[in-house]
Amino acid sequence: MRTFKIVKAFIIPFIVLLTTITIAQQSNNNAFLLDGPNSQLFVKDYDPGDETGFDFFNSYNQITVQAWIYLLGDSPADVEVPIVYRTVSNGTTFSLYVKNNRGYFTIADSDPVITPEFPAFRWTALTGTYDGTNLKIYLDGDLVEPYPTFNITTNYSTNSESGLFVGNSSDEAFKGLIDEIRIFEIALGANNINGSGGNGNPAEPFPSSLDEYLRGQWSFTEIDPFDGLLHDLSIYQNHLTIVPTIQVFPSKHLPFFVVTSNLDDSDESLGDGKAISLNGEVTLRSAIEEANELAGQQTIYFYITETDPIIQPFSEFLPPIAQPVILDGTVQSGYSDEPVVQVTGPFGGLTVSGGGSTLQGLSLSNTSDGYGLTLSTSTIDGNSILENKINGIYISSPYNNISNNTFSNYSIGVEISDGAQGTILSDNTISGNTVGIKLNTFNFSLTEENTIKDNTGNGIIIDGSGNYISNQIIFNNGTSGNGVGIFVHFGNENSILNNSIYANSGLGIELAVNTNDSQQEPTLNTLYTWQDMTALPDIKGGTSIHGSLNSTVIENYKIQFFANSSSSIQREGKRYLGEFVVTTVDGGADFLANLKDVVLLDGEVVSATATRLDIDSLPLSTSEFSSSIERETAEGFHYL
Repeated sequence: MRTFKIVKAFIIPFIVLLTTITIAQQSNNNAFLLDGPNSQLFVKDYDPGDETGFDFFNSYNQITVQAWIYLLGDSPADVEVPIVYRTVSNGTTFSLYVKNNRGYFTIADSDPVITPEFPAFRWTALTGTYDGTNLKIYLDGDLVEPYPTFNITTNYSTNSESGLFVGNSSDEAFKGLIDEIRIFEIALGANNINGSGGNGNPAEPFPSSLDEYLRGQWSFTEIDPFDGLLHDLSIYQNHLTIVPTIQVFPSKHLPFFVVTSNLDDSDESLGDGKAISLNGEVTLRSAIEEANELAGQQTIYFYITETDPIIQPFSEFLPPIAQPVILDGTVQSGYSDEPVVQVTGPFGGLTVSGGGSTLQGLSLSNTSDGYGLTLSTSTIDGNSILENKINGIYISSPYNNISNNTFSNYSIGVEISDGAQGTILSDNTISGNTVGIKLNTFNFSLTEENTIKDNTGNGIIIDGSGNYISNQIIFNNGTSGNGVGIFVHFGNENSILNNSIYANSGLGIELAVNTNDSQQEPTLNTLYTWQDMTALPDIKGGTSIHGSLNSTVIENYKIQFFANSSSSIQREGKRYLGEFVVTTVDGGADFLANLKDVVLLDGEVVSATATRLDIDSLPLSTSEFSSSIERETAEGFHYL
């Protein structure tokens, strides 16, 4: 047992009380969450501490390494996920790790000893021992047989990079909780190998008679407030540096729910913090009901193993998510960048009526006539919708982050309504819908790249004013034979800039009568392009475009130019080339736009749009695309 002096200040007027606390073995009532590549703990051999805490293994040739772990989801297939290991200049003295939900233990260059497979989302005790001859591993206190013999012949040396590492390596990172790690200088016998502690703490205390053999003990109870380290409770004080800040959770009462049943039973006892349903397991319905009863953000994981993770609500929709929740389907068995947890059927889908929630790795669909996901909160705490497959989303809440999803629906893929301002859509694929995106709102900005393709009707419909659309990739819409890239159905001052719009069955941009201020598109007359690699270093070529614009008197307009393939028969714009600002006089303007370093590819033609600017040069109404023109074949100096 080692005594540490810890200073605590109790605030009493003009008095500071100092107390001394004796620490031997912690109560182990907390655990650290290691959440993947951003989490690591380590102590280098040359860091402050006592290197002899590890050097014993070179001469004694005996060791015990123990860890209590809780996997958040199955470990990645065929990948070594590190728990604890020590590196030296010419190898690894020992390594305890997980692969394919099995525990592995090696010493020096030995072959590993391996446990049977164990499930995620439960406390698991792993212990590896070596007595100089036999290499053994225990799962929850049970010896795994047979166990091989092995003789250590390698001598190790250290350098500035050698040391003890927890939770991360160059190959993979641990995702889950660790309650305790212990290292002894002897091979513990089976009677001293603790399992996972049932109703007690996951890591049970060890007999005090083993204190003298202890070479390292990290109990993961808390981060020291003075030095920010996880303290080694052995006499060697090899404290672990934490990268970055780690979350600390009570190991007996973990603050999350794990959906283990695809049934639809309700919570048996609301507000008890357990989410156990009437069928004795946790269902998605019981987890949402329980989360709605609790203060603060809750986390809901999925680990349905007895059947396919397909959840079909019976006779009514799931309750709206009213409190902040992390709903994570990426930990479900079988997940590999594609959702396997499905919430489907005529009462399928989800509604988020509160803010601050994250939905990730789910397949959400409503097979009747609704949306797979509805975001309807009025709070400014936006939601994060990441890496899902959703058969349509309706958004009327602000400041959401909607990224890397697939939206496919028999009706509208994404409907953005009033109240959604500040929401960001990025890197989504909106495909296979009747309409890709419907902007049924005012002053909404759709500016991060998304792909809107293969929809049977229009790619985007605008029903509102003051909307701003840029950086979208919109192609092959109107697969039923009637559909445009962007259709302004209602409203004015909608700006459509810097997009890639092509290969749709109708126009790239179409304005309904009296929309977007009936903005006229430009007329292009002459096009030259040239390239000279022998020219000055700052001029490699260019494109010169002559045209005209008939529009309102004395207004500024941004003319944007686009390249298209020669097979283009619709007015569209696939590749943005550049832009040029003109001012109308007497209702019109001739322009000659010289685009430096812009060169057309063989066979490309050029089109353009016109966007009226306000007095601050901010964009207002955008026109349809002009007809495309081909380049002139005449030689000479045409880039002016």
